[in-house]
Amino acid sequence: TKVYDYEDSEVMYVDMYGTTQMLYKEGELKYGKEGDEYLSCLYIDEADGNADDLISFYTDETIEEEVTDMKEDGDTIIIQTKVPEELTQSALNSQGDGESYTEGDWISMEYVVASDDYRPLKHTQILNHKDGTSDEASKMEFSYGVDRSEDVADLCEKYEEAEKAEGDVRNVTVTAAPGTEQEKDYAITVPADNHVWIMLHDDNSYYIMYTDKECKELYEPEEDVKEDTHLYAEIESYEEAEDEV
Repeated sequence: TKVYDYEDSEVMYVDMYGTTQMLYKEGELKYGKEGDEYLSCLYIDEADGNADDLISFYTDETIEEEVTDMKEDGDTIIIQTKVPEELTQSALNSQGDGESYTEGDWISMEYVVASDDYRPLKHTQILNHKDGTSDEASKMEFSYGVDRSEDVADLCEKYEEAEKAEGDVRNVTVTAAPGTEQEKDYAITVPADNHVWIMLHDDNSYYIMYTDKECKELYEPEEDVKEDTHLYAEIESYEEAEDEV
């Protein structure tokens, strides 16, 4: 699958597997598209001020990589590394490719960077097998000074329209922690044909959505909602859930 990511001083754009496009501003997911549907984001907790970078290579696998070779080639530097075999399976699973793992597999990486400022130019991930064969698992190429593509420009335009939505609109309200001291309403107004992603800034928590304030009736998402919606969310900690189990 070929996907295209883009970043400039104002926006960041991520194409997830060619099915979902996401638009970030100031490090926060703001807008998206799935198929033909446009989606605004409504966060139901408070931001901690720590916006994530769009593209990060800081993972358990990269920390543990062993540099096996490095050489200059004209105006580039080529770096070869090896990921420890015990981390290969988790690395593949985190990318959604766990089914391709077989015992004895290990990952090697080739990084090509510019020799003047070390900016990345190409990353290639190779999956090596115990029998000596190998497969190219993924490849990432970087271009600089490029214009926004049509997809990026379209998502930016739709986002600006959604932010200034007037006329045919719908309101989505979520009451978080209803009936408690932490009860708080979060609301967003979007074009009537837009859907809403309900999000949390906190990766250590999750929410359960209900249609009633007593949180008895679970919410079942509908495909073609074009009217105002009021939902209720209980926010739970993953750590607390594990303790309960």
